[in-house]
Amino acid sequence: MPFGFPPLKQEEFNTVAGWLSQGAPGPTPRQQEALEAVPDKDQMMVQKWETVLNMSEPKYQMTARYLYEHLFLAHITFETGSNEFYEIVRSRTKPGSDIDIIATVRPYDDPETEEFYYRFRKIYSTIVYKTHMVFSMGEDQYKRTHELFLKPVWMTTPHLVGYDSKMSANPFETFEQIPARSRYQWLLDNARYI
Repeated sequence: MPFGFPPLKQEEFNTVAGWLSQGAPGPTPRQQEALEAVPDKDQMMVQKWETVLNMSEPKYQMTARYLYEHLFLAHITFETGSNEFYEIVRSRTKPGSDIDIIATVRPYDDPETEEFYYRFRKIYSTIVYKTHMVFSMGEDQYKRTHELFLKPVWMTTPHLVGYDSKMSANPFETFEQIPARSRYQWLLDNARYI
């Protein structure tokens, strides 16, 4: 009995051997659809956040970029009781359609397209605790984001900032137009995640 495991029955051995040679069977299309489905109670919050993160005004776009560049690793919960988690991604497609992820090495890398959208993608893979950094984007966070970023008058007229490799790697330069008090307070509010 190697490693203290009881011997396998022939049927079990054949199953494991099949997995090793061909791989385990994945979910059926119906099962995959169920895995990717967003519960109704989360769907309302997804729509609410995607609407504000994809507004065309520069103030909203720079706020969205700031949030994305800080939350790209987060497992987001909307505090709806669904016990589901999401990740924020940049997509070539608008909300309401399938996500087409813009894959970049770093969150501040150039998406290489003029138009992209911030989207929430459900995480349905196995949660690994060493990378499970939970961030709440419930109603309280929604109100706080408006209070810190969208409600105040910015000292500099809001404008879009490009993705020049040197500049975009420097958040102090990239987000200079966002009031320092707003940026700092958001970091303090979310110190546990940050």
